[in-house]
Amino acid sequence: MGELLSLFIAGTGPHQATVAWRHGTQVGVKFLKPLSARLFRLLEHEEWERARAVDEEPDHRRQVRRI
Repeated sequence: MGELLSLFIAGTGPHQATVAWRHGTQVGVKFLKPLSARLFRLLEHEEWERARAVDEEPDHRRQVRRI
């Protein structure tokens, strides 16, 4: 529990997560930074190439511009 992981999903990542629960051989993870809705949707619909392209785009939300 709480172990830090780096996950690569369908060529995207690394996505940082921690182990949130364990039940036998199954585990659940909590992402430190949630996957974007767009990336999640593409992964959900198995659109791997488009998901990789989204993952390679710069994350403009992280940039803070103060004036």
